[in-house]
Amino acid sequence: MKALFFPLVALLFAFFIGCQSSITDPVVTDNGISANKDFISTLTEVIKLQGTVDDPRPSFNSGVEINGEIRYSIKTIYFDSPPPAPQSAFKVQLYIDAELKANCALDDELWTINNVSQDLVYKTDPAESEYYLQKTFSVQSNCPNPMDLVIKFQVDENQLKVVSMMLVSNVENW
Repeated sequence: MKALFFPLVALLFAFFIGCQSSITDPVVTDNGISANKDFISTLTEVIKLQGTVDDPRPSFNSGVEINGEIRYSIKTIYFDSPPPAPQSAFKVQLYIDAELKANCALDDELWTINNVSQDLVYKTDPAESEYYLQKTFSVQSNCPNPMDLVIKFQVDENQLKVVSMMLVSNVENW
């Protein structure tokens, strides 16, 4: 009986260890891209998103509060291509996790943005010091008018800065 008990306990122990959540469990984002917690943990720089953006819906003259964060990393990549082709680029990886709340009594629902992105910003002119990246993130809500959050970033080798942020109606998906 003891010979049967110890393998059974070992098997149950292995089962419980295997069922625990892992750092490699996927995080599925709103755009369907699957990223794992390990990838997100490599994005060490953080931009806090707090403030108000204008509500683009025609019947509302109010703002939408945004709270969340953008985690990112920037890496310079060098190419071995002949001029005038770009010789380098910034590889920008980011993860946005934010909630939006309309300042309106008719709409008390929280909207969410949860997205992963990876882009190359080509350094086309060596004398240029400012480069820009514009990203569009789909807002997840039950609102009948789908919306996107459009963020324009300034990119350099050290940091990502939010230059502008606005909500726009996404009429194509309506």
